[in-house]
Amino acid sequence: MSGCFKAIAGVSEFEVTFASDKPSLTVDRARLPEPPRRFSAQDAAIVRGHADSMALRLACHNPGTHRRLLPTGDVARAVFEAVEQARVEAIGGNRMVGVQRNLTAMLSDRYHRGPYADITDRADAPIEDAVALMVRERLTGQAPPPAARQIVELWRDYIETRAEADLARLSGSMEDQKAFGQITRELLSALDMGEESGLDSEDESQEDEESQSRDEQNGEDGESREDESQQGATEREAELSQEEQPESASESEAGPPAEMPDDSELGDSEEAAEPWQPRQPATHDHKGPEYHAFTGKFDEEVTAEDLCDSEELTRLRAYLDKQLSNLQGVVARLANRLQRRLLAQQNRAWEFDLEEGVLDPARLSRVVTDPTAALSFKRERDTEFRDTVVTLLIDNSGSMRGRPITVAATCADILARTLERC
Repeated sequence: MSGCFKAIAGVSEFEVTFASDKPSLTVDRARLPEPPRRFSAQDAAIVRGHADSMALRLACHNPGTHRRLLPTGDVARAVFEAVEQARVEAIGGNRMVGVQRNLTAMLSDRYHRGPYADITDRADAPIEDAVALMVRERLTGQAPPPAARQIVELWRDYIETRAEADLARLSGSMEDQKAFGQITRELLSALDMGEESGLDSEDESQEDEESQSRDEQNGEDGESREDESQQGATEREAELSQEEQPESASESEAGPPAEMPDDSELGDSEEAAEPWQPRQPATHDHKGPEYHAFTGKFDEEVTAEDLCDSEELTRLRAYLDKQLSNLQGVVARLANRLQRRLLAQQNRAWEFDLEEGVLDPARLSRVVTDPTAALSFKRERDTEFRDTVVTLLIDNSGSMRGRPITVAATCADILARTLERC
């Protein structure tokens, strides 16, 4: 999956990790939802959908253009971000059928686990989701997922009445981010969410720079021209480094960097502290007929204490230990192997980028290049594992006399010792 991510994104070096936290994308790392131990084809498509969405964001999205066109209002910003994400996903979905299926599975899972299917009030339906789904419908021809149709239907008349012409123009500018963004700004204005985009001030600043450069060329002092050109190069390098710095380095500024997608675009609508979980099957799924005993009339239940007294149990225990004395090495190896298999079924989560803990192998290059750099450690989260009750059913009929019952008792003893360790 990491190779497909890099191929779609068009990057050669990029860190792709899996975690139980909400999916996210930064300048150098993509965090995908951790798949379950035993996942179905639908679960795999959901994880691939998150990966394809982030990769298309890197491949088809220009952060500088997006930042210049991004509105400042909260609602307008949310709608603009959602529509831009719908654009990059539509580009990849129209080019690759497999990517389209993965993105559809991701969206279906996102809205399936949200409380959107039964909403009846427009106030409970996010307008940014409605606009993004309608834009996706126009760009790809794909209908909204069943769990999100109610969101679109609550807003469809309102949006199409005011911005039908702008919606129709978006498909012709899908490959041009700047033109697409300008049409989106007009769409926001039609929905009474428009505001000055700041493009005029940018053009004026560019004209001022051009006039200043002409004045410098007409000047007579060569040394002053050289100093000013060096200063301009320094400013451009500073701007470039500011655009390339990670998200955590610019938190103290006015707002989050516009080139990074919001969690609402690439992740779920749940809280950040809540771990991601695979889609649970519906309660009405067919699981086959339930088993019921035909009759319990002839059953007999006897406890172990009633089968034999304590002296007999002690004698049998000593006999079993004698049988296992020559197999201690084999028993230990089998018990350790079984213990690893059982512990492998337990999901664990880690906290990364910490100042203390266990050294993160993925950050070894950072430690070598800059030993004073912090945030190079990780720590395992305290997770409460579920208690499991194990029942061993052993056939003790007449056909099990002799070596068969000895083998069964040996296996039961190995399982018991292993379960005691876990």
